[in-house]
Amino acid sequence: MNKAHRRLFLPFAAACLSEAEARCGDVEAAHAAADLAYHTAALMGTFSALLPALRSFPGIAKREDSRDPGKMRWRRLVIAPSARPPRRVAAVGGVQLGLQPFGPDRDIWVNGVAQKIGRIKIIELMALLVLHPDGIDRARLHSALFPEATLRNGGNHFRQIAFKFRQITGLSLDRRDGNVVGLPADTIVDAADVRFEELLRTASWVTDDERVLRLRGALDLVHGPYLGGSNLDWAEERRNHLEVVQEEARLELVRLLVELGQPQVARQECEKLLAINRYSDPGYRLLVQIERMAGSESSTLAAYRRAVVALEELGLEPGDTRRLLEARPPASRRPAAPSKPAGARPAAESGQRLNSRLTRPVMAGR
Repeated sequence: MNKAHRRLFLPFAAACLSEAEARCGDVEAAHAAADLAYHTAALMGTFSALLPALRSFPGIAKREDSRDPGKMRWRRLVIAPSARPPRRVAAVGGVQLGLQPFGPDRDIWVNGVAQKIGRIKIIELMALLVLHPDGIDRARLHSALFPEATLRNGGNHFRQIAFKFRQITGLSLDRRDGNVVGLPADTIVDAADVRFEELLRTASWVTDDERVLRLRGALDLVHGPYLGGSNLDWAEERRNHLEVVQEEARLELVRLLVELGQPQVARQECEKLLAINRYSDPGYRLLVQIERMAGSESSTLAAYRRAVVALEELGLEPGDTRRLLEARPPASRRPAAPSKPAGARPAAESGQRLNSRLTRPVMAGR
């Protein structure tokens, strides 16, 4: 295939060959085949043919990245691996509903018109229905929306919310298979949280500038926490999940901008990341790398001090999260975090130790 320049399926075939060679014990041949797969996909400008092989044989990425842990280029092929977009139901001809569940401007759109909904329970109802495109058991829906209400009171509360939802959207919830309820089958739904995860999936197919554009397009959909103010268990779980996905996506965006030689833009995106999670160890490592690229020792040390101060609160040091992932002891035998005084690290810290942390490779080019 390579000699004949038949490259469309070459990345997939070469990746499968890499797995076969590894299982036969020829590590060097496995590496050569994997390198051919990656190089060909990069030349084509898309990893879409390579990703199915990685899903079938995840050992390829682990094996190749272990040869050079600083690059992580195989692990980075899949942007935001935590993303799990709910399935969309294909529909035509029905009412078009839009859901924007992020930040203070959360709302529902009906045929493109914002409804300016102030009652969060109505938005929670639609958000829950979006997560269950095939419908949800009525009793489960009651307990999810009104966890502290009795079955009878929960039913009364639900009828009030369903009536208000029908007034706003003109839609009555469908009854399916007895007690299963959901949106009408012909309803066209566009939920920002689902689209966010879907766009991140498609960003994994492309490279370089196109990947940057898709990442930014996805991140621009997030204007704050998911259903902020809601204390329902499923909403908090979804909120935490989307925050993890958002951090994974922004980390990849910063790495890409560094590779493309845009340190100023990379710094701005890195600060957005740290505003979301001030304990992001990989975020601080990237910030240190960006400041080193700028050539300022003072700003590099300032970035490192920020990492030290933030991670001290968790009993950690810069770089500890990577080591914890590589070798994490069982919870019952895990040592307690040492108590440390607040403030910056003493100035007498070994210069060699500091230098080794600052010069630890964050990642390399693609």
